[in-house]
Amino acid sequence: MSDGTIIPNPAKVLRELVTGAGFRSAIFKKGHDKDLDDMAIESRGSSTCDLMMELEHMLFKFVEKDCGRNFSEFCRWSWSKARETLQAVSQHVDTSTMADQQGKDLVRRVLVVPMLSSFFSAASNALRGPEDNSRWWDSPFSAWVNWASAWIGVPKSEFLDRLANHVDVDQRTVERWQKGAPLGLLSYPYRKVAVAASCEEHEPQTDSSTIDQITAWLILAVSFQSLPSDLRQAVKSYRESGRRLNWTLGAAINELGKSAASRGQGPLFEEMAPLVRQITELLSEPELDHSAVQEALSELQVSISRDAGLLRRGCQFTHDWLAARFAARTGKEAKALDLYKAAVDGVWWYGGQAQTRIIREALLYAIGVGDKVAAEWYWDKAFLLGLNEWPKRPLDDQELRRLAMGFEREFFPQKAKVRVPPPFEVIHRDGPFALTRQQLANPNRKAKFAEGRTRRTPLMEAVQQGTVEEVRRLLDARGNPDEFIPESGQGPLSLAMDRACNRKDPTIMEHLLSLDLSRETVNRRFSTQRETPLKL
Repeated sequence: MSDGTIIPNPAKVLRELVTGAGFRSAIFKKGHDKDLDDMAIESRGSSTCDLMMELEHMLFKFVEKDCGRNFSEFCRWSWSKARETLQAVSQHVDTSTMADQQGKDLVRRVLVVPMLSSFFSAASNALRGPEDNSRWWDSPFSAWVNWASAWIGVPKSEFLDRLANHVDVDQRTVERWQKGAPLGLLSYPYRKVAVAASCEEHEPQTDSSTIDQITAWLILAVSFQSLPSDLRQAVKSYRESGRRLNWTLGAAINELGKSAASRGQGPLFEEMAPLVRQITELLSEPELDHSAVQEALSELQVSISRDAGLLRRGCQFTHDWLAARFAARTGKEAKALDLYKAAVDGVWWYGGQAQTRIIREALLYAIGVGDKVAAEWYWDKAFLLGLNEWPKRPLDDQELRRLAMGFEREFFPQKAKVRVPPPFEVIHRDGPFALTRQQLANPNRKAKFAEGRTRRTPLMEAVQQGTVEEVRRLLDARGNPDEFIPESGQGPLSLAMDRACNRKDPTIMEHLLSLDLSRETVNRRFSTQRETPLKL
């Protein structure tokens, strides 16, 4: 994994959010504290995205339990927008030339500060809360106390005394909180704190919807107060300047991109660019000039090794990527896998648009040569970067087949180890389709066709080429209408629906639909388009 990335990574941001908002102890009690850290440092390889989805779900369930579904759904929506924003910036901005303090300051100014400002505005619009004034940004807790005590009609001093007694802290701690110190002793569950501060035990309880909002804003106050004070002041200045009215994600990406481009020129770039073009052209030739490619790669590595600046790292992942492609083209499978991993490690959350190309190519190659472990890792990266739509779906047999088709296009004439259907299949028969005794004896046995690239059962063959009477005979012989081919998702029902559509012959489809089919069968997605026969 890359070090020195300056664009906030959602995995790290989620851990900071869970910790800063006071939910880490609840995560710990559920036994997922290590999962949180493993997610943030991406130490579980292909499971980072799965951990993130699980922890997101857990966090928002805690929020819902504390202050209701409405605020929980707002937080879920806000987090998904924040994650997508960070993914979009990482996809489009190559930060390899600006991974220093100057670059960090720029990212904070054009991205982090506007995102925090936008979140506060969205929260203020979604539910009644403290006013947007200097008090909130100086001390969110103090602003929350003033607003909540005034709303429920309890004197501020009494409100604070009740809160301090419930949390079991002294007056000096409360005073530090009001001056903007982190609220480390306040953590989930917050609803009990809001209830205790709002009324005494013998008094009538404040209505539930009011407690929901007070609790929600307490969570926000704790979260914002966990931020460095200079960052809160930067957001305050940003909002007071009126610049927030003109901010767009596209403009932020453009500004970061211009800065990266302006800092990307130099001797190494001028020396490297023609070599990269030369190697790319050599690798695109049908007949490889092995010695010319190897010589150019060696020259490129020498040039990169002489540089000690920021550009060196960005150039290294380019070298590793091209070297991996060369190794793949020349059949050096183990070397290609190692180089693709090095390229993805080097480019990750760092290399802008190059990430898309490198991760895609590495994924296709790993699947094509049958390295499922590496493929799962790249598949996880594709979701973390936002190349595939959230939430993550399994890398199942259908996905493997779809991507293996991409491998055979990308690395022609190599053949994938995963079954890939031919462009078309020719079926030779001496006469009309007729059932054999072997088929009737084994109606669910999967047989290979087209040199093993496709598979079907006798029942599926009868659905495609036979009559409804032959389909009935196979069903009577214990043919299973719920059987399917894992790599394609095809089964008797989907094939019957294809036949009904293409040949205007719905007889077999109607007969199958009269059977007691499983819910999985009628909802199973099939083909590379993952079509669904029926949605029930």
